[in-house]
This record gives sequence, C-alpha cells and structure tokens, in this order.
Amino acid sequence: MYEFIDFACEYDFVNTGNVDPGITPPPEGSTFSVPAITDMWVNFKQVPLVGNVKVGQFKDPIGFDHLHSSRYLNFLERSFHQDAFNGAFNNGFSPGVMIWDTFDDQHGTWATGVFKNVQNIFAWGMGDGEYNWTSRATYLLLYDEQCHGANLIHVGLAGSIRDPNEGLVQYRSRGSLRNGPPGPLNPVFVNTGAFAAETEQLLVAEFSAQRGPLLVNAEYEANWNQNAVGNGVSSVLGAPLGTVFFRGWYVETLYFLTGEHRDYDRTAGVYGRVIPHKNFHWGRSAGAWQVGARYSQLDLQDAGIDGGFLQDVTLGLNWFLNPNMKLQWNYVYTDRTAPAGAAGGTFHGAGMRFAFDF
Repeated sequence: MYEFIDFACEYDFVNTGNVDPGITPPPEGSTFSVPAITDMWVNFKQVPLVGNVKVGQFKDPIGFDHLHSSRYLNFLERSFHQDAFNGAFNNGFSPGVMIWDTFDDQHGTWATGVFKNVQNIFAWGMGDGEYNWTSRATYLLLYDEQCHGANLIHVGLAGSIRDPNEGLVQYRSRGSLRNGPPGPLNPVFVNTGAFAAETEQLLVAEFSAQRGPLLVNAEYEANWNQNAVGNGVSSVLGAPLGTVFFRGWYVETLYFLTGEHRDYDRTAGVYGRVIPHKNFHWGRSAGAWQVGARYSQLDLQDAGIDGGFLQDVTLGLNWFLNPNMKLQWNYVYTDRTAPAGAAGGTFHGAGMRFAFDF
C-alpha cells in the first residue's frame, strides 16, 4: 500500500475459543467453533532507527515452530510446547505493537514488542495490566548465497515476560494427531488446570541446519511461573508453590528424496514454501517427496503440580504435487504419563492431510 505500508487481513473459518470445562473460573469469551481473525495488521516500513513498526493482531515473536505458517508445517501438527505455551487459548495470535528489522546484510533478524496477554481468539480482555513483552533474535551462522540457502545454519533466541490474564495460567496439550479444538473428540493429554501465578516467563532456544535435501530442526522452550499457588486439581489447593518450572522440546530431521530444499525467509527467520523441481504431472514427473522423523516432549510436572508428561515419535511422508498442493501422512507413537487422578499409557495413531493454499 503506497510503497511503504504492508497489511494483512486473514480469517480462520473453522476456529474455536476455549472449550475446556475444567477451567474455574471460565475464561473470557469462551466460544465453540466460530470464525475469527488470525492476522490483522499494518506494517510501516522504512521507519527511522527501528526499520519497521507492526500494529494489530499477529503472532508474537517467540517459538520457531510457532512462527512458521500452518501452510508450511513439516508434520500434521506442531510440537507439544507450541500447543501448551504459545497458542493454547488465543490460537497463537495477540494484539500488540512490535518493532523489527534485519541486520548484517539479512544474516540476522530482531524483533521486540508489547502485546495484550489475551486468552481468547477475539483479542479482547478485561483487567489491570495483563500485558507481555516478547523479543526474538536470529542469526545465520552459514548461508550459501549461490544456492539460495540450500546450505545454512540458523540459531535463534527468544524470551517473554507476561502478566497472566486474571492472575491465572494453565498449560495443556493435545496429541500430534487431532482434528479441531480441545474437547470431547480431541481430548487434552496433559493438563495443569488453571492455577494462580504472579508472573510468567518464557525462554526459547532454536536451531536449524540445512544441507541440500537434508534438514535438521531443534527447539527448547522453558517456562517459569513465579509465586504460584496450588489449584486443588493438579496440586494441593492453596499451597504456596514458589516458582514452578515446565519445559518442552523437539528435534526433527527431514530429507527430500527428490533433491529439493526448503526456501528460507531472511526477513522473518523462518522457512517458507516448498518449490518442487518439477510439478506433478501424470506420466511425466512425480513432484517432490520428503520423509521425516520427530521426537517431541512436554513436561508439566514440578513443585507439587502434576500436569502430566507427554512424549511421542512421529514418522512422516510428504508429497508436494506443486508449490500450492500437498499430501501428508503421519504415524505417531505416543507415551503419556497422565496428570494427577488419570490413567497413563501408550498408543499408536495414523493420520493424513490433503492441503492446498492460494
């Protein structure tokens, strides 16, 4: 728009608010499967000193998995800690103001912003404060200009300080195979229940290396909750718990059997669209084929809170017919140490997704 203004307005037509009946008191704006905005923002470019100013609703700059578009996921779902820490109640989008830019000839990115710490998909809330300050920096230790990023090493670090909404926090996660929001047909496997905490702090370390068709990603997210109080669900009611620490992490590797590599967005510090060498055509070309494996873990047990422990191994096969259409198959083996009062165990699952975007 007029050369120096970017904007986006996107809607999710199969969305939800929060359908976890276990929260007491219930969250603001609890809703069931309704349309809602995701990205709705304006970005002013070429701003003196800071480069860019972004205003509206968008993803706060934390989490490598979180910041990747849902169109470009390596597996059917993101990792457990994304579901638990970065998008459990607001779908990962928050209203706020952020400044950001690149540096060192686009080898690095930085971003920092202040966001409203809302707990619903409609970007509103009531209360005193309830803001968060979130920042991220990335750097390319290696980037092969001649082959447009086919060989690269990416590192990143992000952090967030948050004033909890209504003084309560809750962490939970669904499995890696699901079809919709948390609820009776898509149960959460680990869950702390809502408990009081004075502040919440997050720290994320990210790593990615690409060498031709081989890609390795890893991410670790740590979560601290100061002056926490037991909730009577996963911990003793009213018990002073001090600082409660949770964590989640994953490591994954993927390989293109047909020789492609992931395009890397140097302005955002994330990967973009897969472009097959040859688009699928009957009897002429097979498109792009990729295999992958991921180990993911989430630990919600600490300081008297027993929210459960979850880990899984995901095996994937991706077929990119062209840049805008793909088929994904996943097999998942999950091991669950259940929250207090529930039964644990292991299970196997398989899923498929046919996706196209335009």
